Amino acid sequence: MGIHRHSNDLIGWTVKDGVARIKGDSTAWGKPRAMDGSWIVGLHHTHGGTITTTLRALQPGSTYLLSWFERYREDYALKTVRVKVAGKVVSPEHDVPAQWAKRVVAFKAEKTTAVLEFYTKEGKSDGAAFLDAVTVTLAGFNAVSGKGCSSYIHMDDERIYGHKGSQYNLQQCAEAVKKLDGKEGCKGKYFNFESTGYCNCPKDDCAGPANSEAGDTDGQLYEFTTSVDVNAIMNRFTEPKKGKSPGGPNLKGNHRIVNVPSIDFCMQKCLNYEYKKEKCLAIIYWPETRQEQKKTCYLLGRTYDGEFEASDDGALVANRKFGT
Repeated sequence: MGIHRHSNDLIGWTVKDGVARIKGDSTAWGKPRAMDGSWIVGLHHTHGGTITTTLRALQPGSTYLLSWFERYREDYALKTVRVKVAGKVVSPEHDVPAQWAKRVVAFKAEKTTAVLEFYTKEGKSDGAAFLDAVTVTLAGFNAVSGKGCSSYIHMDDERIYGHKGSQYNLQQCAEAVKKLDGKEGCKGKYFNFESTGYCNCPKDDCAGPANSEAGDTDGQLYEFTTSVDVNAIMNRFTEPKKGKSPGGPNLKGNHRIVNVPSIDFCMQKCLNYEYKKEKCLAIIYWPETRQEQKKTCYLLGRTYDGEFEASDDGALVANRKFGT
């Protein structure tokens, strides 16, 4: 019923009703372009559509960041999107914008697996909600309750903090506070993020009761964690080496992951890779040195050595140690 003939190409996803896998430069779909790779997903037509996938190797009790890009089909009816993780709404039904916009939400894992669902409801007029670059990363922080900070630095000046107040997402706020930690009186053990896009760094140890000192709207206080043992992860790989390893057979699952904050997170993606009987044996990680590859992690089904090319353009390679 309305399932597009190319929707079965969505490896690892289950589709229902109006779902299409669309080439980003497709003229028939208005050339929406892709934000990652060449293809996007459309939840479309009058009867709406749903896509689901199972997130695996989660750490119960840890907070994760779910991010994606969304927009609607130009010159067609406006569409809404609702997102659930493990049956709980993490992004309520909302209108998708006319141009690509990134959304980031946090969720706490209760089990080692969770079903992720994107849904758009049926409507009287034809239209499509486009989705792309869906990623899930370990946040490195958890929401806390019952605590409050007495004063904050309101990080609203784009010239100083990199983002304008009202335009932060959760991940950007966390990264900005980490960068400011120890400067201007910022104590970066905690940070406060407001749902309206404002970011605040505490100036004290947040030992008081919960309060509304951060801003005019209700914000959420987060505490940075050390739940990821970076040394334990990196010890399972060879020493990172400057260079690339192009060519060779690719893994058939999701082997290109964007918005990966550091090489140890990339290594963790490799360790957690799960698709049929494939195994990730090496990684290529691009930090922030090259815009088109910024924070991108590539998982290889082979060691990097056979195709290795030394390079100083920022890329790092590492092999997974045998038996890990």
